[in-house]
Amino acid sequence: MRSETVVQTHLNRIHPAIKMLCALAGIGTLVILTLFLQKPPEPKASDVPIQEFSSARAMEYIKVIAAEPHPTGSAAIEKVRQYLVDQLKQLDINPKIDTFNGFLETSYFKGNIELHNIIGIVKGTGNGKAIMLSAHYDSVDTAPGANDNGAAVAALLETARALKSGPQLKNDVWFVFTDGEEKGLLGAEVFWRNEQHRQQIGMIANFEARGSKGSSMMFQTSHQNGKLIREFAESAPSPLANSFMGDLYKKLPNDTDFTVSLKHDIPGLNFAYIDGWEKYHSSEDNIDHVDPFSLQHHGENALYIAKHFGNLDLENLKTSNEIYFSFFGKVIHFPESFIGMATLFLAILFTTIVIWGFKKRLLRFKGMSVSFLYILLSILLSALVAAGLCFGIYQLWAERMTLTNDYTHDSILYNFTFLLVALVVNSFLLPIFKKKFNDLEMMLTGMLLFLLLMLASALYLPGASYLLALPLLIHCLIIGFALTRQDTLAFLNHPLVIAALAFLPIVLFTTVFHLLFIGLPPVVNVAGAIILSLLLAILHTLNNWLVGARRIYVTIILISIVTLISTGLIRSLYL
Repeated sequence: MRSETVVQTHLNRIHPAIKMLCALAGIGTLVILTLFLQKPPEPKASDVPIQEFSSARAMEYIKVIAAEPHPTGSAAIEKVRQYLVDQLKQLDINPKIDTFNGFLETSYFKGNIELHNIIGIVKGTGNGKAIMLSAHYDSVDTAPGANDNGAAVAALLETARALKSGPQLKNDVWFVFTDGEEKGLLGAEVFWRNEQHRQQIGMIANFEARGSKGSSMMFQTSHQNGKLIREFAESAPSPLANSFMGDLYKKLPNDTDFTVSLKHDIPGLNFAYIDGWEKYHSSEDNIDHVDPFSLQHHGENALYIAKHFGNLDLENLKTSNEIYFSFFGKVIHFPESFIGMATLFLAILFTTIVIWGFKKRLLRFKGMSVSFLYILLSILLSALVAAGLCFGIYQLWAERMTLTNDYTHDSILYNFTFLLVALVVNSFLLPIFKKKFNDLEMMLTGMLLFLLLMLASALYLPGASYLLALPLLIHCLIIGFALTRQDTLAFLNHPLVIAALAFLPIVLFTTVFHLLFIGLPPVVNVAGAIILSLLLAILHTLNNWLVGARRIYVTIILISIVTLISTGLIRSLYL
């Protein structure tokens, strides 16, 4: 008897409930580890060396900046402006106030307005182009703006202090605090209309917040970002970035001051933390709700960008775009131009594997057709049930829990609930279809859908292509090797093989789910259910372990769903 068959025999003797628990434990461990490694760095006290960034020191700035709402044109913003000027002067940075007073017409605004941008320059030893660190210092009239955008302003002040305490850089570093961002990016519009500014600035790093906590993520770049990404990836502290969010952000109706610099073709990077959406533009965006971890991450990113790019030649930063993503504390990146070749290579490799599978009589057209039908039904039913449940919860109680900024309280409970809904739908459908296809047929059908999505991604959302290409590559290699074995199906069901197949999809899509859930409204739950249904198809052998003890598995899921929904309902009674 071959070793694969012996292993399979021993595996069949393991109780399905134990397999299910092992699968859940493995998935949970990977998810927790992935999210843990993406958390912001530990905040630093005020007594750390002066060349380092200290969130404790920066927090003192926020106490003054965010003492009250300070919208453009108010008496409060005049106080903030004077405070920022005084702080820069104390650092021996002689700032200038760049004032605009007159008629201004932009995509968002038309009328007369008075704006005051603050510009402070830390001089470098050379005469090349400068790097610009920017943040807007106005707030909405309904919030003190401690996070949006007091934290970024404070982070840049503390960065300026750290730079002045260390060795002089090669390039000038401009610290630009813009006015009127909340009225429609007006300060940035005025700043970049100045031709001298466009000629002097070689690169911009903008800092924002759309929440009250979370990692400071590099979520947007300028076009032709290749060199920017390579330099950022080289030694950035605690980097969190992925091109999926960068390309997705282009499709969304959201803008920051960075949008204006993009119109003028200025190379740059855009940073923000976006968790804690419920505080955004609300009275709770105050000093009590500033997370020192997020502030520390903002500042470390700003200080790193200033030091690293402050010693580079900024004349020729534009090179071909790169695909990039954070992976266990590092930024993995490769040229976007690889995607076309990778798609063709994976298509050829996949086709070869399918032909080989048919020759070995492990694949049947009927089996793959039924697999496709199962996946399609799973996607449609999961999406419909998730949409119906989302609509029902919203109408029954969540509508009154939705704030003016479109955030729904306890949305993370609902996000997780709708993923569980997809698991329930899958667990009921799989036993109906399971005897009509084998594991290889299901996995290859799921891979075919991934391949088609990769082709669409290459055309319309290239930054997301790594999410599809890398799992496909690993699956092709492992399944190709499995086809060399006499007992191919037994090999694919070996625990180590299942783990190898599941590792990348779980790690990569954990980040995607996390960012989608904290960054988008509840409608994203439907997309989450669809994505999970596709993942279950290519991770079919792992799914077999989950659904093996179906009664126990479904019971656990249903109890979890009821608990999550009940928690949200009970919480709604107190809001």
